[in-house]
Amino acid sequence: MDYHSLPEVFRMYHTLRTLKTLLVIALVIASAGTGFGQNLETMQPFDMVVPTTYGGGTRPNEGFYFDIDFMAAWMSRPGVTTIGSDVGRGMVYYVDRPITYEQQEKGTTDTYLMIPTVTVNPNNSYEVIRDADVSSYNTGMLTSGWVCGRRYDVGYMWGHHGVGVSIYDINPYTQTFTMENAKVAFDVADKPGTDHSWLHGITTVNGTENVVFPGNENNVDSLYVYGELGVKFSSLEITNKTETNGVELNYTYRFMPRDCFGRRYGIWEMDFGIRYFQFREEFNVSGTGGCLSDSWWNTVSQNNLIGPQIAARYFRTFGRWTFDFQGKFMAGINNQSIRQDGVLGSNLSTRYETEQTEVENEGGEVTYQNTYYEYIGMQGYPGYINSTSFTFNHHGTDTLFSPVVEARFNAKLQITQLVNLRMGYTLMYVGNVARSSEMVNYSIGGMTRAMGINMDKNDGNSIVHGFTIGLEVNR
Repeated sequence: MDYHSLPEVFRMYHTLRTLKTLLVIALVIASAGTGFGQNLETMQPFDMVVPTTYGGGTRPNEGFYFDIDFMAAWMSRPGVTTIGSDVGRGMVYYVDRPITYEQQEKGTTDTYLMIPTVTVNPNNSYEVIRDADVSSYNTGMLTSGWVCGRRYDVGYMWGHHGVGVSIYDINPYTQTFTMENAKVAFDVADKPGTDHSWLHGITTVNGTENVVFPGNENNVDSLYVYGELGVKFSSLEITNKTETNGVELNYTYRFMPRDCFGRRYGIWEMDFGIRYFQFREEFNVSGTGGCLSDSWWNTVSQNNLIGPQIAARYFRTFGRWTFDFQGKFMAGINNQSIRQDGVLGSNLSTRYETEQTEVENEGGEVTYQNTYYEYIGMQGYPGYINSTSFTFNHHGTDTLFSPVVEARFNAKLQITQLVNLRMGYTLMYVGNVARSSEMVNYSIGGMTRAMGINMDKNDGNSIVHGFTIGLEVNR
């Protein structure tokens, strides 16, 4: 069975099994580390625990250490935003039949564009804003959710000093939703050189909701609707994927204060180091059916944070139990990269007609000449868009200050001389991160412009928190 097809809990178990070897190696390294300056032959890393208060309390361990935590992490959802433009144009005109076509040269010999021409008579035409020009959905269906993750710590302590590396990795959190008859409004500009927008087209009155035609109530089939076509997809699928990971390198200074009687009431540690943190999100949308069938747009935001970090940790031992609290702050520089690609109306087709005429030259020889007519603006579809009109690829970058604040709490039970079982809770906040679903610009306009990235909305936030369980070796 494929690893990724396993349920989350079994994938976590599978990962635990694969880490057994690493744990054994870590035990060996830790044992060797604690042996520096000691008699290796008499060392008993798995001996029974004998709590002692000799010398003013339990001394913290020194030498190599290794920790592993398994996390049940809760990831916050992005902000709620409309799937579509809030300023969509919705004016349409109802005009009498028939619709005639204007012939224009396409620039190729014997090829002509056939463009629909409409004369709007104010006396028998009516302007209506239709429901189809208002978006049906927003991203409120995206929820926060639970995923599994891992955290590894490895380092070395000697006296008051130490160095350590921490690796943090959370499984991707993916959500997929499908909506039927989804209306998506676009901010549509006029096609350059015309008085019509890119979504102007012809359709029939039938099926238009809440439309009243004064003076022509009993003969609506004699009318055409011409104007801004409302975009309604028969099916709209949305997928949102969030993932995060990071690594940090720290120098540790350990304080071991005593009271006036020489007793210890806990140990303080200060960390100074550098941290890298990555937050990545994908927002993918695909629509089928309707006047822009088929369309899709994918927006991917990459947040790469790096910066100095300061942390404080306090822990105290009571017999075989140790409780520790840790707080971290990173002043991150966030190098953002946002990419978007897609296409609108990839299935739109154009009707072609060919007219063949006889041509007789001076010698009486007869040849045949073809004239090609390309009709755009067929009934129910935009007049100026075909399958290749709006294929797009956008890229935006920015650099922001992004703070990272993290708090941890752990309760640890000493199992053997070197091994602890620990359980805890972690909370992390990341500010000023780009979240893809909040940054989509739903627009059509210009010669090649479609969709886009709204870089003014690249300052979202993310919260990750959850429960941990793991093992410590010589920590």
